[in-house]
Amino acid sequence: MQIPRRICFTLLFLAIIGAASVALAAPPNQEVTPEAPAAAQPLTEGETCGDCHLDVHAKWATGVHAIAFSRESFQQAWAEQNHAGDCLQCHTTSYEPPTGVYLAENIQCEACHGLTPANHPPEPVEVRTDAGICRDCHVPTFAEFRHSKHAFPAEREALGCATCHDPHGQTLQLENVDALCLECHQAAPENYVHVTHRSMQTELFALDCASCHMFNIQRDELHELPIHDMLVNTVPCTNCHQQMAQTGQFSILENVSAAAERTQLRAKVEKLEAELQAVAPAAGDAAQIVEGIIIGLLAGIVGVAAIWRGGRRENKK
Repeated sequence: MQIPRRICFTLLFLAIIGAASVALAAPPNQEVTPEAPAAAQPLTEGETCGDCHLDVHAKWATGVHAIAFSRESFQQAWAEQNHAGDCLQCHTTSYEPPTGVYLAENIQCEACHGLTPANHPPEPVEVRTDAGICRDCHVPTFAEFRHSKHAFPAEREALGCATCHDPHGQTLQLENVDALCLECHQAAPENYVHVTHRSMQTELFALDCASCHMFNIQRDELHELPIHDMLVNTVPCTNCHQQMAQTGQFSILENVSAAAERTQLRAKVEKLEAELQAVAPAAGDAAQIVEGIIIGLLAGIVGVAAIWRGGRRENKK
């Protein structure tokens, strides 16, 4: 039995119409945006650094690295910068500028130690103590440090950032700045500047070694950081003394020997000034007397000469 041609053409026509309607109903072809590559696993599955390194993790959690991205001040400043990607290089872990992908928010363990090996332990993670590990983010600080004597000391190997700073908690290795400096500079200088400024305190500030050798400067509109070349200039001097002059809050010397020496020197100065004032009038009178004697002698000599010449003339006549 043959199917009539009319029916075949009708079925073919309906198939074409159906295919066309499906094609028209389908959305237009769009470019498929590739998904961002999944972030690499910072640790082996089911583990975190804090599971084993409890003390280190606890210290890290209290430092600024742990909130480098999440802290409110950064989020506000980042928004004002239109969420610039450059900021993420130092406020996230393993940021990739071409893709904008980063491993994790804040500065995590991998930022300094790299990805944890799958068989860790026993395979160790990278542990660096040289200053170069901090260089990528702390660029101006590292440049200043390289120009300081700390980078190339004559009596010992170069210092690293971790010599003075705890890399996990971003705190000092000792209780305060002075104690840290005196670890190497064991004899504190006894010159006038160091003696008079040592342990000076006012309601405005307390002085230590860093006040003059590592004072804060405004790096840009967002960052204010201490210098690290250890050189002293007049900036901290004028800043402190200007504040004291404006407020009248001058510190009292706490060093008893220095204060006693200053009192003795002031007494000597006052005594010398009084003696000079007493001697000045007498010295003036003596000078006038000597001047009068000299003038009198000159006048007498001239008079005697005139009389002598007059007497000779009369004798000739």
